[in-house]
Amino acid sequence: MTEAQGQKTVVVAKHRNVDAETHLREMLKEIQDSKAFETLAKMEQDATEAATLARAAAEVDVEYQDTELAREFAGYAEEASLDKDLAELKAKVQ
Repeated sequence: MTEAQGQKTVVVAKHRNVDAETHLREMLKEIQDSKAFETLAKMEQDATEAATLARAAAEVDVEYQDTELAREFAGYAEEASLDKDLAELKAKVQ
C-alpha cells in the first residue's frame, strides 16, 4: 500500500511537471505570436508622447500665467498713476 502511494505521488508529480512545461511553452509561444515587444514599444512611445504633451501644457500654462501677471502689474501701474493724478488734483483744489 505504501509503495503504491509512493508511485502515485511520483506519477502525479511527473504529470504536474509536464503540465507546467506545457504551460510555459504556450506562454512563450503567445508572447512571440502576440508581438509583445511591439506592444511594449508602443506603450513606451505612448508614455513618451504623454510626457511631452504634459511638458508642453506646463509651458503654455507658465506663459499664460506670465501674461496674466504682466496684465496685473500693468493694472497696478495704472492705478498708481491714477492715485498720483488724484493726489495732485486734491492738492491743487486745496
